[in-house]
Amino acid sequence: MHRQSKAAEGGGGVGKRKAAGGGSGGGKRAKPQWAEGQLVEVQGDCGYKGSWWPAKIREIAPPPKQSATVVYSYNGTETDTVAKRRLRPVPEVAPLAEKDLGVGSELEFFWKTEAWWEVVVTEIRGDGAIHVSCWSGANEYKHLVERGDVARLLRRRTA
Repeated sequence: MHRQSKAAEGGGGVGKRKAAGGGSGGGKRAKPQWAEGQLVEVQGDCGYKGSWWPAKIREIAPPPKQSATVVYSYNGTETDTVAKRRLRPVPEVAPLAEKDLGVGSELEFFWKTEAWWEVVVTEIRGDGAIHVSCWSGANEYKHLVERGDVARLLRRRTA
């Protein structure tokens, strides 16, 4: 089982969203095709909703199982078997534009080089630093992203 205890210290999710391949709206999305060796992100569960953990697929379970074994990137050794519905491809990241950085903007924050967390911008300081908040249950966690770290630690929220 994936040990995510370090992440529990500092964050949780904002809102709810579908895993890759899910969703609603103008039509059904095609289910992603997964391959061994592919880089992915694994949706956190339990107390880690709203987090996405970089990993590599080590093995895909044969049908009818709908799971894959992954190796997490933050330490390169920890493995976990997860449902395919909790996987998403690593998103292509475009640079953030000014319009992406308003108060109330929903972004993802790379916390402690371990996982991406869904956050909301709560304040933009005059020096360019950005305050973000994320939630885990009823607990709110606040982080300050210094101006020089914005491009490295923040990205648009992936649907």
